[in-house]
Amino acid sequence: MTVVLDVSATIEMLLHKEKLELFNAAYEKASWVIAPYLYIAELSNVLWKYLNPDLSVI
Repeated sequence: MTVVLDVSATIEMLLHKEKLELFNAAYEKASWVIAPYLYIAELSNVLWKYLNPDLSVI
């Protein structure tokens, strides 16, 4: 089974959110885990915003 690694799923796993077990089970069963081309940029952006919650959006 091929699974596409999504940034929202990664955040759930990294921050131990409520869907952690669901995503872990899916990724453990996968024979291939792939990610979109912009995965690293998206993940970096989400983590930056998470670590800097006082930043305002213009």
